[in-house]
Amino acid sequence: MRIFTLVCILLAAASFQVQATTSIGYGGKPFSVQLVGGDFDSGIGSLVEVSMPKGPKTLPSKSYRMTSYVYGKSLRLAFENRDHDPALPPSFVLTVCGNDATLVIEDRTYRNCFGWLDDHSDCYRIQHGGAPTTRKGASSECATGT
Repeated sequence: MRIFTLVCILLAAASFQVQATTSIGYGGKPFSVQLVGGDFDSGIGSLVEVSMPKGPKTLPSKSYRMTSYVYGKSLRLAFENRDHDPALPPSFVLTVCGNDATLVIEDRTYRNCFGWLDDHSDCYRIQHGGAPTTRKGASSECATGT
């Protein structure tokens, strides 16, 4: 009976689908912004994480809004630090079209590559003279609405 129970438990455990966690994002200055989750192809992200001086910080889910999301093509992420919490970054808007990313914080604009691949090899390839693995976005193809 013990062997039967053990076999049932092992079969039940093996039947659960394991979903890997992945990270896509902007790795530029003044901080990186990563979307961390398990299934970005379908637009389901788990959380947004930013690099901070004391390590990564997960943004509160009600503090940001993601729109214009099409995996591998575009997204717009607006974060608002309403309470001016020093543990969080300042309010920002990240707009992505293809691999082109623009991060706007108050009146400052930063441009860098957005990595759609988990290892960000697409950005590495672009920054070292290679062709992008996702097509470079044309501004007319990507929504930038508010």
